[in-house]
Amino acid sequence: MKFAKNVYMLRAPTKPMAVLASIALVDLIVTALLYQTGSIVELNPLMRPLLEHSTWVFALVKFFTVAVAYLVLQWYRRTDEEFVNRIATAGSLAYIALWTTWFLSGLILSSIQASSP
Repeated sequence: MKFAKNVYMLRAPTKPMAVLASIALVDLIVTALLYQTGSIVELNPLMRPLLEHSTWVFALVKFFTVAVAYLVLQWYRRTDEEFVNRIATAGSLAYIALWTTWFLSGLILSSIQASSP
């Protein structure tokens, strides 16, 4: 009986949930690859120490964070799917806005450092 109660966790995600999870996973992969090649510096003050310690530790923590958020959304979806879709959409927009801001800040900082004697 307990399994039947928890089958909702196995349901396919709603489109907004899938978009949010995809953005986060693409960010994880791109960040790890670009950091490995020395192309970027992580600007997220929470994730920077993990990435500087190990790309694998960073990837595991980031994946675990995304997985927990996904499971929480999937769990709450039973109560209010419309709210979950709105929060996932808002999360996607905020994620993209924050990532874009940090990315552009990184470009500006690296160009300033490159032009300094």
